[in-house]
Amino acid sequence: MADAPDRSRPGGVWSDFLDQADRVLLARVEEAAAAGEDSPLQNMVASMAVARRTAAQGDLGVAATSLGHCETLAQYL
Repeated sequence: MADAPDRSRPGGVWSDFLDQADRVLLARVEEAAAAGEDSPLQNMVASMAVARRTAAQGDLGVAATSLGHCETLAQYL
């Protein structure tokens, strides 16, 4: 389980936002899997997890880089 975000740091707010985005992404991937489909969103799961975790740690540079990877992958959807 991820550490609770520290709201005294900017990363804490981003961590909350990215937690929500991660839940939505995982739900969409699971829906596709349940329908027997191979979701292209699966490629974004690891990058989103890194972004969420590093934002919670306050490392917004790494979080932004990981989100950049997600954006690149999303361009091909």
